[in-house]
Amino acid sequence: MKTACLILFLSSGIFSQNLHQRFEGIPFTINGNNSLNPFNGGIDIPRYEFIDIDGDGDLDLFIYDKDTTLNFYKNEGNASVPQYRLNTLRYQNLNIRNWFFFADINNDNDKDLFCGGDSQHVRYYENIGNPQTASFIIRTYVLLSNLNEIITSESASVPTFADINADGDLEFFTGSSTGEVAYYENIGTPQAFNFKFITARFAGILILGGADDQRGDNERHGASSISFADMDNDNDKDLFWGDLFGHSIYTIKNTGSASNFTWNQIDTNYPPPVTWQSGGFNMPGVYDIDNDGRKDFFIGVLIGSKTINNFIYYKNNGPVNNPLFTKMTENFIISADMGSYSYPAFADIDSDGDKDLFLGCDRSVAFFRNTGSATAPAYSLVTDSLPMPLFNFNYAPAAGDLDGDGKKDIVLGYYASAKLKFLKNTGTLSNPVFTYQTSQLDTMNLVQASAPCLADLDNDGDLDLLVGNSSGRLTYYVNNGSASSFNFQFVTSSYMNVNVGNDAAPSLGDLDNDGDLDMLVGSRIGIIYFYRNTGTVSSPNFILVTNNYAGINVFQNSVPAIVDINNDSDKDLFVGNTKGGLYYFENWDVFGIQQIGSEIPDSYLLFQNYPNPFNPMTNVKFQIPNSGTVVLKIYDALGKEITTLVNQKLTAGVYEADWDAANYPSGIYFYRLVVVDNNNGKFDETKKMVLVK
Repeated sequence: MKTACLILFLSSGIFSQNLHQRFEGIPFTINGNNSLNPFNGGIDIPRYEFIDIDGDGDLDLFIYDKDTTLNFYKNEGNASVPQYRLNTLRYQNLNIRNWFFFADINNDNDKDLFCGGDSQHVRYYENIGNPQTASFIIRTYVLLSNLNEIITSESASVPTFADINADGDLEFFTGSSTGEVAYYENIGTPQAFNFKFITARFAGILILGGADDQRGDNERHGASSISFADMDNDNDKDLFWGDLFGHSIYTIKNTGSASNFTWNQIDTNYPPPVTWQSGGFNMPGVYDIDNDGRKDFFIGVLIGSKTINNFIYYKNNGPVNNPLFTKMTENFIISADMGSYSYPAFADIDSDGDKDLFLGCDRSVAFFRNTGSATAPAYSLVTDSLPMPLFNFNYAPAAGDLDGDGKKDIVLGYYASAKLKFLKNTGTLSNPVFTYQTSQLDTMNLVQASAPCLADLDNDGDLDLLVGNSSGRLTYYVNNGSASSFNFQFVTSSYMNVNVGNDAAPSLGDLDNDGDLDMLVGSRIGIIYFYRNTGTVSSPNFILVTNNYAGINVFQNSVPAIVDINNDSDKDLFVGNTKGGLYYFENWDVFGIQQIGSEIPDSYLLFQNYPNPFNPMTNVKFQIPNSGTVVLKIYDALGKEITTLVNQKLTAGVYEADWDAANYPSGIYFYRLVVVDNNNGKFDETKKMVLVK
């Protein structure tokens, strides 16, 4: 069994919510494209590899990012038309540093794993499973050479394995900040590797990143990402090299043979005919992604010059020996990712009864309109940069009607200033326009990394202001004006003694359904603090319950947003983070359905309800091995449908749902489970149960 992507998180302490992480479940349309993975948290520096990890004949995808997690995207399409869906954020909970590479190092027909470790060491995980079901066990934390010397790989570089001498086993290559690649020959066998250091400068190659700069004065050594592939179909491997300071991809054609790598020149731009350019450090990858017999080309941008448009796919339309590429997309995995340091804010901007989304990031504020409904939201990107005056970076929007005109305005925080900005909505409900107006917000004495939150904390009918900041504390301003004319008066810079360390990001909502506002506060280290309101709606008193709310840790800069996104009377949770996307945790309190554990079963199964006979409560358990639409209904003895327990998309896992039959008479009932998975496979089974009163 494998780790499921839908995980039950429960917060510790007095109160808990039935939160389940969802990677999909709400449609997102971005630049006309539907996202299969809107809630992957974003992609910032994608170190990636395509491999067939499950033996089904198509390429799956793994991505390691700045949050140190290894994300697994299962190919739910096929070898010719891939369709990637996020399966888990932490593949088999493997402990990885900086880089990873899957390779069948022991010739047993499954993929083993090498990765970075502590102190730039190399770790080795053996796959003790099989080609269909991988299972990894650590074999060494410190990889040694044939002379028992420690093999290292610089943390900034991305190494590779390749059979460069045509002897049937894999050699190891790793770049260095000196502009060279170290070469370790495998002097073992295909079944038992043994690496011997040969040279610190493979084939005499030295790369000076930036040497292609038109000024000619920008030559620098730097870390590298390297890959070998036979791109021109001449039966030997060419070398592709992304340098820290190189704007494109360096290509070094092998003019020798499969067993003797030699070269004549270094091309500084790739792929043809229209080459890729970025701010630097491009990770090359060569894969036949569409199974047409021609090798396609991928690029991941590994520095902050492109925190979006940073996972690029070029389709090879040329002959097998002379590739010609067409750039298909700069966002191979589409998600609600607008940059870095995401800050979500939900508000009904057009007064149509559902929640729209503002998403601040490092460079702008994006606007997603809810084109669905209050109960079935669906989001479409209107703009990735609202036409508003922007003052700095890492923007934090808070939306609310501050002037009583029925239109939501924005209070905007940002990183490097101790001030806020008031952006008045001077547009219409259907076309909001935000215009900067000078106000008392410009004169506030705050701390950098201002993160505003608007809420009526004293229940007097107007919006008060909480502001998180880099100190980890909250500043509170009470609104002594009115709903139509705000007048914020400073109260305290240490509200309720909240202290989350650094970069406090508050969100308010009634989490325990007692009629008053509770509070979640994000932090720089990625965890979320939960403060319960033990006071009243007009005089709150926030008490820390836990600094590990729901077990959520997004690595860095957690930004919670509490919202009932599907109008089911309980509060769901969205979380921004340093990668610039969103995580979504759906609250299942009212669903009557829960996931059991975190494993993916191997087959469909509908269990017998328990207890049976029952009065009046019974539990129905089922398991599904694939993601899909799940419908669980109850019928009476005549076959009449009387209630629906489940009707929604679920990811693979084991679930249980309760049925309360207090309002139904004794007798025989039937429960039917119908599942249509994402590959259009169908499961349909019915069982009998008996209600005895």
